[in-house]
Amino acid sequence: MRCTNVSRDAGKLSKMKGDEKKYKKLGIELMERLEMEKAEEYRAQHEIHLLKQQEYAIPQRVEELRTIIERDLQVANKAGEEMAKSSSTAYKKLEALRHAVEVYRERLGLAFETAPGSENLKVSMKYIDPQDPEKWFTFAVHVGSDGKYSIANCEPWVGEVDALLIELNKTNNFCNFVRSMRRKFKESVQ
Repeated sequence: MRCTNVSRDAGKLSKMKGDEKKYKKLGIELMERLEMEKAEEYRAQHEIHLLKQQEYAIPQRVEELRTIIERDLQVANKAGEEMAKSSSTAYKKLEALRHAVEVYRERLGLAFETAPGSENLKVSMKYIDPQDPEKWFTFAVHVGSDGKYSIANCEPWVGEVDALLIELNKTNNFCNFVRSMRRKFKESVQ
């Protein structure tokens, strides 16, 4: 009987040693999992701490942004008012210039145009030739990148265009140049 008990006890002991290994392994796994969960908990607490700091800063940042927006709105409103005033003035000037161009077109047969894709300003005039008042006299002016004027085309050609261009480039008085060209066209038909 003693032999049976020893044998049975040896079997139990062997089973217990197997269980002990299994439980040790399980214990190690649980410890590792616990360490990972502690690290995860630490990261989560740290993130919560950062979020709370941000949460406390939000009202102050909102107030700063509100102040900036109000200031920008005031500046924009003031600029808008100034633009409206200058726009109104500019519109009035533009209307006056359009009216003047229309008067020049009707009375002097003077027209200004630019061809699509061209950088030249074409100036056309009629009522110059007493024999043919509807005949158009034209020239095209180009302003170079250096700010200097040049004649791209002139019909009919006037001999003193070069001298008039020199004067135009000195004075930058385009109105005087147009009047001088009209005068030269008139001289060419008399």
